[in-house]
Amino acid sequence: MGLFRSPTRFPEKYRWYLGIWYKKFPSKAVWVANRDHPLSSPTGILNISNSNVDLLDGNVVLWRKNLINRDSSVVAELLDNGNFVVKDPTGVLWQSFDSPTDTLLPGMILNANLISWASSEDPSSGAYTYEIIGQQGFIHDAHQVPMTRIFPNKILPSTTKKTFSTMLRIDEYGVLQLLVWRDKWHIDWISHVDECDEYYTCGLNMFCDMNLSPICNCIKGFEPSDKPYRGCERKKTQVSCVEKEFWRMTNMKLPNFGQQIDTKMGVEDCKERCLKDCNCLAFANMDSQNGGSGCMVWLHELHDIRSYKTKGFDFYIKLPVAADLGLLFLPLFLLQITL
Repeated sequence: MGLFRSPTRFPEKYRWYLGIWYKKFPSKAVWVANRDHPLSSPTGILNISNSNVDLLDGNVVLWRKNLINRDSSVVAELLDNGNFVVKDPTGVLWQSFDSPTDTLLPGMILNANLISWASSEDPSSGAYTYEIIGQQGFIHDAHQVPMTRIFPNKILPSTTKKTFSTMLRIDEYGVLQLLVWRDKWHIDWISHVDECDEYYTCGLNMFCDMNLSPICNCIKGFEPSDKPYRGCERKKTQVSCVEKEFWRMTNMKLPNFGQQIDTKMGVEDCKERCLKDCNCLAFANMDSQNGGSGCMVWLHELHDIRSYKTKGFDFYIKLPVAADLGLLFLPLFLLQITL
C-alpha cells in the first residue's frame, strides 16, 4: 500500500493516488482511495482519527471515510488479503473491501459496483460498471445501457495461502476478466468472447448460437413476428393449463427475469410446478450446491438467451398442445364443414 502516480495529458505534471497492489503485480493497483481526486504531489497526508479517515493534499481533504465516533484508540492495518481495515478494540470500523474500485479480491463481498478505470494508466472512474442484481451480473456503459448480462454472476473461487491468487476485474473497455496467478497472471474467464455475449443480440423468444447461420433463431414453439423488433411470438396458440410436454435446450445461458421458486427443488418437482402454473412458459433447475438457485420459472417473454458448446444449463420450454396437434385435426375439421 502506498502512493503511485499516473501521467496526465501534460507530461510535466503527474497525479498521485493512494492505492493497494499485489507484490506480484505492482504495475496495477487493485484498490484506489482517491481515484477521482488525485494528489498534486507525493506528499499527501493520511490522517486517521476516532471520527474520520482523511487523505489530505496540504490542508484540502481529497478523500474521507466517516467512522463511528468512539473514545477508544483507533488503529489501521493492511491485511494479507489486501484489505485495509480501521478498527478499535470492539471491531472493524471501516474496511477497503466495502469500497471496491475496479477489482474484486478473494474474501470481498461485492456490495458496491465495480467501476472501470478511465484508461490503462488513469484510475479515475471510467465508463463501465459491473453490477450484481440477484443471481446475475450486468455490465453497463456510461449511459447505464446494459452491454452484457452474466448468468449466473461470476464469483471468485475460494483461496488459501496454498492456492493461487485470483481477482475479478472490469477493464477500461468494459470487459470483465477472472485473473489467476500461475507464475504470471492468466485470464481464466472473460465476459465477452463473441457476438452472442452482447446483451439482447437477438429479439424476444429467440436464442443466439454462433454455430448457426443466422446466429439468431426462434425458440421451438415460436415463429418470427410480423413486427421484426418483436423477435418471435407464438402464432398458433398460447400456453394454457393442459400442456404435458417440454422441449429441452442444453448448454444454455438462461433468460433474463426468471423467478426463483425453491432453492432445493429437483428437476421433476420443478417441472410439475411449471405444468400447474398456466402462465409458466419455461423452467430450469440449477445446482444450488454449486452456486445455482434451484428451481426457476419464466412467466413472461424470453430474451437474452444463448447456447454454449460445453457449459450452461438445461432449459425446458413448455410446448402448447395445439401447436403440435392442430395440424393433425385441421383436415378433419375442414372435412366436416364441407359435408
